[in-house]
Amino acid sequence: LHHLTVRQLRQEVNGNFLAAGTNAIYASTSVENLEDYYNAHAVLLSKMGHVIWHHIYGGSASDDCNYSTATSDGNAVLVGHVASGDGDNPDNYGFKCWMWKIDVAHNGNIIWQTYFGTPGDSAALFNVVETNDGGFIGVGAIGPDDNPPYETWDAYAGKVDENGNLLWT
Repeated sequence: LHHLTVRQLRQEVNGNFLAAGTNAIYASTSVENLEDYYNAHAVLLSKMGHVIWHHIYGGSASDDCNYSTATSDGNAVLVGHVASGDGDNPDNYGFKCWMWKIDVAHNGNIIWQTYFGTPGDSAALFNVVETNDGGFIGVGAIGPDDNPPYETWDAYAGKVDENGNLLWT
């Protein structure tokens, strides 16, 4: 069973529409294996609904897009979580917040990306806004990595500059 969850279809970029979300393929009922079935996606659609491009982001583990925002330069920034250390994410280690900027005019290629969190914790971003200085603030949650009680997650945020360099969490 293939299922694409589109988190939003309200981002107009350069006269087209950007849809971003997560593809979840459930081939197992085992909770331990669900991390293997998430991939982040972005699709650029014309005003008539025709696919201009479709791009899949991430690697072999759980990689998710929870939100996207159009940027002042005509591109987009996407946020979610990353668990892969391969594919688009060879520099990632652990279950981290993932923020990446894509080139909307050129097939959604990654311009820059950054990961942040703390060792031993899981973290994810659920929203992003562009700041007046051209940077971005992502807001999400952070909590213990696979250790009960699972309800002990805290709010978490991070800011990057216009080039994706992490400034603070």
